[in-house]
Amino acid sequence: MTIKTNQNTCQNTYEKPILPGMILCAGTSKRFGSDKMLANLAGKPLLAHTIDRVKLQIGALAINADERAKHAYSIFGLPLYFDQFSGQGPLSGILTAMDWAIELGYKRVYTIAGDIPFIPNDWARKLAAVDENKIAVPLSSGKTQQICALWPCRLRDNLFELLTQEGPRNVNAFIKAQPHEYVEFTNDCNTFFNVNTIDDLHHAEQLLSTSD
Repeated sequence: MTIKTNQNTCQNTYEKPILPGMILCAGTSKRFGSDKMLANLAGKPLLAHTIDRVKLQIGALAINADERAKHAYSIFGLPLYFDQFSGQGPLSGILTAMDWAIELGYKRVYTIAGDIPFIPNDWARKLAAVDENKIAVPLSSGKTQQICALWPCRLRDNLFELLTQEGPRNVNAFIKAQPHEYVEFTNDCNTFFNVNTIDDLHHAEQLLSTSD
């Protein structure tokens, strides 16, 4: 395991063509009480804020959602993909993203949690600078952001095998079992702030109202 700090925020380190990304939205939103991705945040759905933050950073963009929500998610105008292994947590969404990227002919794919409306503008570029054979994982304020990572598609079969076996489905454990690298971002607790509850949504509204 290594930790990488990239201080140069100006140099463009994308490989060409730009890598694709899939926003993971297949969770149950139990703590929120309803589908939080569709919750109103400053006049538009929470998910729309996340889309706006990442669409200029990456290439092709798609949404991973529960098939029962496909009509509601059609408002975002992005391709929708559903999990082969439903109800098995974010690792299933990551597998869906890998399969999609492989179909497009890419070696790596970003995944993004749909409930992170303030993801850094240099997020994709900094992760793309990591060796393509390693999982690139953001690290901010001492916390890893495993869902907002860049994944080598060569790990697809490893992940598929894990999902077909008995036992826990832990993203962090899967990452630690593979070559990976942590990429440091600013120590701002709001950088990867995610909305889990109604109170979190209100906090996000306050952050938006005080931002430039």
